[in-house]
Amino acid sequence: MNSDAKSVLVLVFVAFAQCGLALTCAGLTEAAEQDPTLQALESFPRHETDASEDETKHFQRLRDIAAAINLATEDTTERAALAVLAKRESGLAAYVYEDRCSDGPRKQYECDRGRARGVWQLHANRDNPEISGDVYDQAKIAVKLWRGHRYRCAGSSQDQLAGAFAGYATGKACSWGGAASRASETRRVAAKLWRRK
Repeated sequence: MNSDAKSVLVLVFVAFAQCGLALTCAGLTEAAEQDPTLQALESFPRHETDASEDETKHFQRLRDIAAAINLATEDTTERAALAVLAKRESGLAAYVYEDRCSDGPRKQYECDRGRARGVWQLHANRDNPEISGDVYDQAKIAVKLWRGHRYRCAGSSQDQLAGAFAGYATGKACSWGGAASRASETRRVAAKLWRRK
């Protein structure tokens, strides 16, 4: 085979490789765009401290949180609850996600005076003496806590979801002022997740 034929073959190979890479990247982007959990997170208002954040960085954070939610539970209501908890507890803010709470607007008062960690604002306790910095580990803890309060408060609260949010927020009580609002938002998000499946 002469050198011209080899050059043509190399060019053809490079063209096919680039085409394959482009199709793979397009497929990944399309898959991300079709993830209902990610779409729900993207629909929430951006935290005020992230107003000028790079779009790629913002998307990657939301994608990572959505993936953690999806891995932590297959239940649509629980996925919706985790999305709402992340929104209401941390605003999905970069400084909370990146474990830089003291960089937030309220400095040392952020993240329950530095005692809470991650977008679900988890506190160390007997069952979880240390909160990992891994968002997937945090999602597993958050859903387990929320689920536990949901079942525990089922008999004492008229609204099981509100009871779950009350228990999550207070650590024990099955009623709390902000619970009904979070339960209503969870139902709205869950309905969207069902439609997008």
